[in-house]
Amino acid sequence: MYPVLLGIAFAIIEILAGLAMTLPNIHVPFPYSIPVYVSGGIFLEILYHLIPTVFLVWLGSNVLMSGKRQNEVFVAAALLASLWEPVMQITGMYQMGMLTGMVFGAGLFIFIFAGNLIPITLFRKYGFLAPVVWRLTDYSLWHVIWPMIYY
Repeated sequence: MYPVLLGIAFAIIEILAGLAMTLPNIHVPFPYSIPVYVSGGIFLEILYHLIPTVFLVWLGSNVLMSGKRQNEVFVAAALLASLWEPVMQITGMYQMGMLTGMVFGAGLFIFIFAGNLIPITLFRKYGFLAPVVWRLTDYSLWHVIWPMIYY
């Protein structure tokens, strides 16, 4: 239940931020949006979060520290894994001339970072299905339903 509620809340924030920034339609058109965002959401959770977080916790805690400090290593791994997508997106947006200023870029970076840290935290607490449900709830509203209503 929490992943769905958090996904809805995050999507609402994305929608409001998109309206405030008057973003162009950046979404894949319906009905193609359904397979794109379902597969993309699952792929993102596996490639950006599950594999690096599990690997870093295993390496840091189990291999290097003989099974100790797993919570601390998880926090470090979660922070590192959460940085990947915002660094890539902000860098790409900067190169395309899409960033209007440093404050806007920093705010967007923090927002994208949060959108990666939330599902990793859900993964730790509830298992792999929780971040996938969170991501698919968020993507369903932000990338599929919202564009059909607004654009």
